[in-house]
Amino acid sequence: MPKVPIFIVAYNAESTVEKFRAIPPPYPEAIGKNILSRMLLAIHRAMNSMLPSMFAYQFLVVARPLPTVRQLLDTAITRSKNRAEQLAAPADGEKIIEAKTAEEVTSDELPLLFLAATFPERIPDE
Repeated sequence: MPKVPIFIVAYNAESTVEKFRAIPPPYPEAIGKNILSRMLLAIHRAMNSMLPSMFAYQFLVVARPLPTVRQLLDTAITRSKNRAEQLAAPADGEKIIEAKTAEEVTSDELPLLFLAATFPERIPDE
């Protein structure tokens, strides 16, 4: 089986191919463990590296499924909840600035609000 259709099958199955290896025939099991089987195995491995679709006995494909829409949604919801909890609780030494509408903001508070929005770590103490 050529290499390209394996990747197409993996793509259609919504997975990614992590490892693709051409496996040579099991010469040591077929003719015994001797110099001839080791030599044939070495030759076959070299040929597999050049033309795996022609010389491979089998292919080893390790594929990982892509996350489903449901998994992505669950992850996004969980991370959003965690982030909201982090933002809701002030860290040590932080002050909470109350939200105001544009009509409620006075002209002397504008520079402070601009600094707070631009540089939250530089909010001056009152």
